Amino acid sequence: MDKIISSFVDIVIEQKKLQLSAKEISIDEQLFNENILKLNADRITVTDFKSISDHFLSKYKERLNFKVTENFKTNADFLNSVKNDFNSDAYVQNYHILEKELWKIITIESNSKYKCSFGDYLKENNSDEIYSFIEAYSDVLTKLDLTENEIFENAIRQIEITQSEATYNLPLSKVLQGIKNRCKSDYKNGIKLLNKALKLSDNKENLVSAIVSGLYENKKLEFYESILKNLIQEETKLNSVLFGLSNVQEIEISDCDLFVKLISDYGKQEAYSTSTLSIVFSILKSRHTEYHDFCFKELNAAIENEQTAYYILNNLTYLDNYSTEKTEIIVKLVNQNYFTTERYINPISQVFWHLKEFESFKKIALGVIENKPFEKFIKPFQSYFHSVD
Repeated sequence: MDKIISSFVDIVIEQKKLQLSAKEISIDEQLFNENILKLNADRITVTDFKSISDHFLSKYKERLNFKVTENFKTNADFLNSVKNDFNSDAYVQNYHILEKELWKIITIESNSKYKCSFGDYLKENNSDEIYSFIEAYSDVLTKLDLTENEIFENAIRQIEITQSEATYNLPLSKVLQGIKNRCKSDYKNGIKLLNKALKLSDNKENLVSAIVSGLYENKKLEFYESILKNLIQEETKLNSVLFGLSNVQEIEISDCDLFVKLISDYGKQEAYSTSTLSIVFSILKSRHTEYHDFCFKELNAAIENEQTAYYILNNLTYLDNYSTEKTEIIVKLVNQNYFTTERYINPISQVFWHLKEFESFKKIALGVIENKPFEKFIKPFQSYFHSVD
């Protein structure tokens, strides 16, 4: 298969295209059978960019006479040279997908061959390419040979970049997901990262959440009993801890029992109202429906608090099913003294993208009319009207 892929990549580089005409070239059927390529009419397209990326990069190393070095900036410059050469005739459609795989390969190779830690590159680089690197770094962080100090310092720098106002501002969620994955795969290293993160200032506490989430997915209740329980009782970075737990995937009954206890213990405290609600929504997205009545009671109570109403609305938008329960919550919202059409109608209309029952709209509309009888509010629902029968 390697020889077949290599021959195909030769054609790709020669033509500087990732979409080829089946009338002009002959391609081995195995590439289609293995879902590496797809044939649509007479157009051949790449569907598995990862499978061709190693060959593509190796051939470009020969083409440009390049070897990976201990200086990561040099390696990054090489990728830019590859991009410029391959796109020299015209921008190649879908090259950005292949480029992501190339960055991953170079990142792993730089680390494995030269123990590159990437700290200097993160500190010195201020170009748009930083986006490509951080995305790749986050994706392969579990495969990199880095100390907890290196991971921690890199994470801090990446968070600073994502929180900047520069034109290359990055999605913070990508950085945090990389940290979570690393902590999930390497518990011992993750505990060291947690100890460091607990000393951070408030504007970087989201790092604590990512670490907690990864460590909990690794050891579950063992992590809670040995470390997390004490942090929670002492209310150390408690909001960050609770948000971290709300991001745990595939929660089990034992997790639900713990989460319900935490909601009951801290949900009534104003300082932790939003973070406990994040756990409420986490349970609601689980398959354990026996806990859902409890969750909706919590939401119905919390909707009376103006400080949490907007958060509840935004999260109802992404909650599947439960039209009756969501309608009850919104009806209760529009009857609160703090309710204004200016602030809340738009987020309510967003919930209606997933609420197709017209009876739900009627109940909420009547509530708005009764509470704010002289205010116009229908316009944000125009898209909803077009989507219902």
